[in-house]
Amino acid sequence: MLSPGTEFAGHRIESELGRGGMAVVYLVTHIALERTRALKVLAPRLSHDPDFAARFRRESRLAASIEHPSVVPIYHAGEEDGLLYLTMRYVAGVDLGRMLAEGPLGAARSTEILTQVAAGLDAAHAIGLVHRDVKPANVLLEDTRAGERAYLTDFGISKALADSDSDSDTRGLTATGAVLGTADYMAPEQIDGLPLDPRTDVYALACVAFEVLTGQVPFPSHSRTATLAAHGTAPRPRPSAVDSRLPETVDAVLARGMAIDPGARTPSATQFAREMEEALAGGVVDGSAPTAAIHAAGVADGAGGLRDARPEALAGEDAGRRPGGRRLIGAALAVLAVAAVAAALVLGDVIGSDGESSGTGEPAGEAAREGEVVASVDVARGPVAVSSGRDTTWVVSRNADVLRAIDTETSESVGPRLAVDHPRSVAVGFGSVWVVNRDSLLRFSPEESREPQVFEGFNDPSDVAVDRDYVWVADREPEGAGRVVRFEPEFETIDGEAAVDPDPRALAVGEGFVWVVSSQNGTLTRVDRESITTRDRPIPIGKQTTDVAVGMGRVWITDNLDGILYRVDPEQIDPAEIALADPTFVQSVPTGLRPRGVTVGLGSVWVTNSQEGTVWQFDPESLERVGEPIEVGGDPADLDTGSGAVWTADYADSTVSRIEP
Repeated sequence: MLSPGTEFAGHRIESELGRGGMAVVYLVTHIALERTRALKVLAPRLSHDPDFAARFRRESRLAASIEHPSVVPIYHAGEEDGLLYLTMRYVAGVDLGRMLAEGPLGAARSTEILTQVAAGLDAAHAIGLVHRDVKPANVLLEDTRAGERAYLTDFGISKALADSDSDSDTRGLTATGAVLGTADYMAPEQIDGLPLDPRTDVYALACVAFEVLTGQVPFPSHSRTATLAAHGTAPRPRPSAVDSRLPETVDAVLARGMAIDPGARTPSATQFAREMEEALAGGVVDGSAPTAAIHAAGVADGAGGLRDARPEALAGEDAGRRPGGRRLIGAALAVLAVAAVAAALVLGDVIGSDGESSGTGEPAGEAAREGEVVASVDVARGPVAVSSGRDTTWVVSRNADVLRAIDTETSESVGPRLAVDHPRSVAVGFGSVWVVNRDSLLRFSPEESREPQVFEGFNDPSDVAVDRDYVWVADREPEGAGRVVRFEPEFETIDGEAAVDPDPRALAVGEGFVWVVSSQNGTLTRVDRESITTRDRPIPIGKQTTDVAVGMGRVWITDNLDGILYRVDPEQIDPAEIALADPTFVQSVPTGLRPRGVTVGLGSVWVTNSQEGTVWQFDPESLERVGEPIEVGGDPADLDTGSGAVWTADYADSTVSRIEP
């Protein structure tokens, strides 16, 4: 809304830090004091609402009165040019959500962060304020001389307890049916629209605790509706079922913190953090849990809970049920379902996202379950690439020059056919769909326009991937050399590149690196995602590497000529072994004829075999095939996991196949 260099309420706009559905946050300079600040400007629709404006002013004063080292201080709140705003301390760090993208945290670090956040919450509760949106993205981490400091921020939807008798303000649902809060961390009473109190924030803090310890949210699901239902009906998840090194005493603490009935819940945030610290001290080995162990222990069931995860002996029946909860949550979800369907018809879950790529797959089960094709969707001629989000799967068809959306609930094509000249690959993130074609990177926002933004500066791009911070493109130089390009979506500019082997066919991001396979040389190159520099020499892998994926703590590569799936352990890469014929950090297993694509998710590694029209499913630990080859459409060119399924782009049959375990 505000451009760099402009002045607003005595501040000079330097850059945009982030945006969401309610507000935009800017990095600014207080002109009179020459001090750096963060400026939060609310959306015009909220600023122009008299009731919301009155509540904003009232609760901003309360939030500004919180004086605690773990709460980002608010300096001023006001109105300028008809827009409501807040100025806050600028924290030069990273939010916990981005930190968790690299995996779970160790016990000691988790304890320290939870303790600091809990203290900030109790300080807010002491003055009669409930945060209502405690989540990793609202916890900022900053390195100081005294060590790492955690700050709780964004009291933008906080609620004054003094108003708890007001129906209009205490409801979890607004008059328009929008839930105030974030689905993965919302207490049942917040979803139901019941009065809130500090225990609502305790519930959310317990959800955050589960995530920092395990690397996954408590109720992973392909649907926001299912996630909300799980909070009020599903068994409480057990951290020790995800990471066996966590003691069962942690399960008991979490079950109490996440009790469905607020009366059975831990009464304060600091008490919850203290109990969690004591439980963790009782037996967990510090350090991040291996990704494979995280994905191998629990899978979301139909209600969004964890299979075999109910701790009856630890928490009792009160932790799992609350009288009337099903009826109230059912009414709330009925409203949400209508909105969800309407949103999915346009862009699904990518609009308004926080920059996180959605198609990362679901947590794995205790054992890989054999997949089967449950749907086949007709799409435009020659689909070559597919990318799946929570509500929408996107496919580009080269022969028809179009981008199409598939509703993941109905497995039907929805929305308009979006024109793309000779598309090659597609990815989802930052509220957009990203496509590379012959010489450009395209950004689609279909709810705004059918015409994409076109970004030049590319020569012959072959693949695109998205992580929480950047868009990455594999590109071929005119003289044949390869490069990886880092594109900054906020400023819409190329901000770095790294040279890789010629003919970079595909890339994937994970484990701190961008991994690129060269089809011409049959190599794998790792590029540091922060410094954009190559690490070591390219690793010889096969004869014609065609695709790469990162997951389960490993890097997975397909070789089209030899029919091989390779597994690389990033932590074991030894530069001295790179030139060896059989480096110890590389394992391999035969797959079908002419494998083209590979993806990881739902507890398995999935490979498309173009010549035989099949998908092979592998156990990520044993490298053994799970079940028989799964027949899909002819010449499957690409695949992705998302929404509890595997989606394949079947080039010869012009279909997208949906596989479910």
